[in-house]
Amino acid sequence: MADDPFIKSIAKIAYAEDSRAIVTFTTDNGVVTYQFSIFDLQTIVGAMSQMVLFAQSQTLSRGYHFVTPVLDVADAMAAPVADKNKLVLSVKLQNGIVCEFGLEPSVANRLREDIERAAKTLQDRPSHARH
Repeated sequence: MADDPFIKSIAKIAYAEDSRAIVTFTTDNGVVTYQFSIFDLQTIVGAMSQMVLFAQSQTLSRGYHFVTPVLDVADAMAAPVADKNKLVLSVKLQNGIVCEFGLEPSVANRLREDIERAAKTLQDRPSHARH
C-alpha cells in the first residue's frame, strides 16, 4: 500500500455557488482537489488553528520564536461572472496560492475606492516622493 501523499501547500481555493469550498492542495505526488461543505471546512480550520496555537505555545515555551509569515500578493484581477450580477476577484499570493471571491457590484465599487484612496496615501508619503 502506498503512503498517503504529503501536503505541501494550497494551490487554489474557490467558493462554489452551491456553498461548497473547493481546495486544491500541492502534494509530493502532484496536486489533489477536495470539496468541503462550509460547515465541515469551518470545523477542519478550527481544529488546525488549535494545532497551530499548540505548536506555537510549545515552541515559545522552549525559548524559540514562532513566526507566522505574512504573504504578499503577486497578482490580482477581476472579471464579471457570466450569468450573475457579481464579479470574481482573483488574488494570487507570492507563494502561488490563488483565492477567488465573489463580490456584489456595490462591494466591488467600495473596494475600488478604498484601494485608490490607499494607493494615493502611499504615493503622498514623503518616503515615496520622487527625487
